Amino acid sequence: MSLQVVLDLFKEITGRADLCTTEALASNVNAVTFINEGIKYLDNTFPTLQNRRWYRKDITSGEYIVKTTGIRVIHQVIAVDADGGNELKLIKTRNEYDKLYEYPISQIVPNSPAHYAILNGYLPPSQAELTNVDYVDEFTYGYELALFGDAGTNKGIVILPPADTLYTIEILADFY
Repeated sequence: MSLQVVLDLFKEITGRADLCTTEALASNVNAVTFINEGIKYLDNTFPTLQNRRWYRKDITSGEYIVKTTGIRVIHQVIAVDADGGNELKLIKTRNEYDKLYEYPISQIVPNSPAHYAILNGYLPPSQAELTNVDYVDEFTYGYELALFGDAGTNKGIVILPPADTLYTIEILADFY
């Protein structure tokens, strides 16, 4: 079924032809937005095996952030190097972190990764929320390397301690 057929059905069922006009489709408030949110709702309510998959990323010495988009639930994280792989344990609270590591992440000596924590991607506001003028350049990265304007889209993990050599981080997760 093509997008045009879905839009025609949307107009017929909801009576909201105003959300399917050329002007509406060029904006952020349109039928496609509602259709995509409906798909996310169905994925959350009735997950399928296609939602669960592996994400792999190589990190080098000193790196500790692995970013991706669309993660709903992380099931397993494995750090693989030349000697094999080991499953990382989740740090759920700040108290757990404080018991395991006495320094901020940037001051921890790189070693073989043993833990991970969820990276909060909801900190930076969008460019439009930061300024009322027509600013054409892009903002740079904010706290913990989260890109401004990506509010709510970037999620990932923080690897602890930071990698001491080349690792492939494998994340088994449910994605949107």
